[in-house]
Amino acid sequence: MTDWAKLEHAYGSAEDIPEILARLSPDPDSRAMDELWERVCLFGEVYSASLPVLPYLLEIISTWEALLHKRDGGDGFGRIEV
Repeated sequence: MTDWAKLEHAYGSAEDIPEILARLSPDPDSRAMDELWERVCLFGEVYSASLPVLPYLLEIISTWEALLHKRDGGDGFGRIEV
């Protein structure tokens, strides 16, 4: 388990990262991915929280791939129902 309080991002303590990760969604209107990116890779800079966020991010987006694959019938053209 990651101790986010001991890590930092562009705006200080990374304690808010779990909440942002929880809000990530394949919905293109969601701001969570932008918020995460701004914190862990602002202007191309990396922070102590940048690398630890990757396994969580990969796990989350892997579920999106399965969701999109299921919805698109396997043709590669994911459709998200809103």
